[in-house]
Amino acid sequence: MSKDQNVDDLTWLFVATQPSSGSTLLGNLLVTLPGAARIEPRAEGQWLIPDLVEGRNRWNPDAPHSFAELRAVWLREARSNSRDARVIIEKSPPNLCRMRRLMAAFADMPQVLVLLTRDPFAICASWTRRYPPRVVVDAWCPAPPKPINDARDYFRLLGCICGERFAMLHGLRDICDHWNACEDLVGDAVAVVQGIAKRCAGLGLPDAAHPAFREVHDRNPALRAGLAPEAGRWIAEGLAPFRVSVQAFGYSADQPDAPVGGSR
Repeated sequence: MSKDQNVDDLTWLFVATQPSSGSTLLGNLLVTLPGAARIEPRAEGQWLIPDLVEGRNRWNPDAPHSFAELRAVWLREARSNSRDARVIIEKSPPNLCRMRRLMAAFADMPQVLVLLTRDPFAICASWTRRYPPRVVVDAWCPAPPKPINDARDYFRLLGCICGERFAMLHGLRDICDHWNACEDLVGDAVAVVQGIAKRCAGLGLPDAAHPAFREVHDRNPALRAGLAPEAGRWIAEGLAPFRVSVQAFGYSADQPDAPVGGSR
C-alpha cells in the first residue's frame, strides 16, 4: 500500500482487549498524555464505520470489511482531530478479532500494539450486569449458538466467549509490544501508563495529578463476590476449552475460589 501524504510521522497505538477489561479506563488515561489524540470521542474508531458495528459482523473475524475504506476514514479523522498530536489511541474491543488485518492496513506507518487482559470471572460478572442473553446472541456471536434455555446455558456461553477472546489475545502475543493486566492498571495506573508511553515515540509521560487518575478503582473483588457459586461453575465450564490461553496471562480458568489473577 502506498503512503498517504503527511502521515509519515503519525503513529497508531492499538489496544487489543475484550469488553469490560479496562479499555475505557486505559484509553481515558492515555489520551491525557502529551502527544496523544483519538479519532472518536471514546477512542473507538469502530463507530465511524457502520459496517463494523452491524449485527453479527461486529465480532466476525472473517467478515468482508473494506480495510481500505476504514483506513481512509480513520486517516481523515486523524488529520482533523490530531492537531499537533502524533499518536492516535485506538481501543475498539472488536478490533481484537481482526487485529492483524487492521494493522496490515496501516503497515506503512509506525504502530504499537498493547494487550490488556482482566480476570475472566470479573469480565463475565460485568457482562451479566450489562448484556442480557439476546444481546449476547445477536451481537457477539458470529454464528448463532445453541439456544439459551436457562441460566446455565447463559453463563456457559459467557465463559466460552470470554475464553475465545483470551485465545485471540494469546494469538497476538508474537506481535504485541506490551502487555498489561487490568489488575496492574488499577494497582498503579501511573506506572502502567508510563510503561506504555515509553514504548511509543511521540508520547509524553503521565501527570499523576490529572483528574483521570483519580477515577481508577479496583472493581474485581465486588464483581467476583457477586457471582453465585453455580454461576462461577458454569462460567468455568465455558472457559475450560481455552484453559491454556487463560493461564498464559496468569489467570485461572477454574471456579473462582482463588485470588484474582493477572501477573506481570
